[in-house]
Amino acid sequence: MSRFHLVWLNQSLTEPFQPLFEIIYACEIFLIVSFILLSPFACYAILKATPLHQNVRLLFSTMVLHGLLAAVARLVLLAHQFIDDTFESTSMSRLTAASVAREISFGYFMILLLFISSERAVATFAWSWYESQADSTLEVFVIQFTVVVLYSITTAFFSVYEVYSMNTHVLVFAVTLTLGALCFFKLLSHNLNELQLLKGRRHDNYGYTISRSYQIRENLAVFKIFRHLAVPCLLMAVPAFLFFILYWWIPVDAGWNTTRLVCIALYDFWLAAYDMMLLVTLISADERFQKSLRQLRAFQRLFDFLRPTITPRPSDASRENESNVYFSLLSKDLKL
Repeated sequence: MSRFHLVWLNQSLTEPFQPLFEIIYACEIFLIVSFILLSPFACYAILKATPLHQNVRLLFSTMVLHGLLAAVARLVLLAHQFIDDTFESTSMSRLTAASVAREISFGYFMILLLFISSERAVATFAWSWYESQADSTLEVFVIQFTVVVLYSITTAFFSVYEVYSMNTHVLVFAVTLTLGALCFFKLLSHNLNELQLLKGRRHDNYGYTISRSYQIRENLAVFKIFRHLAVPCLLMAVPAFLFFILYWWIPVDAGWNTTRLVCIALYDFWLAAYDMMLLVTLISADERFQKSLRQLRAFQRLFDFLRPTITPRPSDASRENESNVYFSLLSKDLKL
């Protein structure tokens, strides 16, 4: 069975252009290693960011872990590019495993918006039970994450083992991403309308509760984090997409082979930069993540050093104890 490995270059192709590709590789490796080293701290900050719902914290952590999976897989693929031992069976097995792992990460990020939307849909329509953060609510994350993993693994194997074409692979990703975006913005609109109903007290029979207000605000906080990520992610994704399209669509015999090779090298570099940008932007998206990081002495010193150059994010709720957060939210509502 033929296999589509995510290795585009080798020494024989890039040697005539030394040291151009070596410089690109060096920058990419620096970003990948930096991401790998910082990932555990990011996961720590996210998992400690209470009172954010446990399933939301787990969801954000899986983003970092899938980025880590892609980073490690890319290092294996880079090693193969340098060594170029294509005909060894053990090398082929590693190459296939790394390609599948990287495609799993791609698939995860394509279905991520659907993952978020399904989790927040449960939080929106089963809020009374879900807001309690009982152990039973963890089942929601387990079921949803299992579906996401099955989707990612299936698309990865279909791509690498060429069960379907690259065009079909891109189409599946595009449909998944579009459906996720529609669900995401539909839920965002619904929660904004619900919050307006709570603020306006326009309906006498509308069941106003503090818990309901808190759950809606948490929904909006999660949506805000992803809206904070959306613009930089889009700006970083567009160049990577264009680099790959140029590589894929320019014929090998068109006389533009050097352009093709540079484009695919920049594509991989840009994905490494994308992962690093995503990590930094995610931690900066919410005060609770930064507060968790400040518990680590090294990061506390870093924040102290950067404090004069950054504008603090207003977050009244982050200054409240978890036991007082309901009363804080109620007080805010009554002032509106």
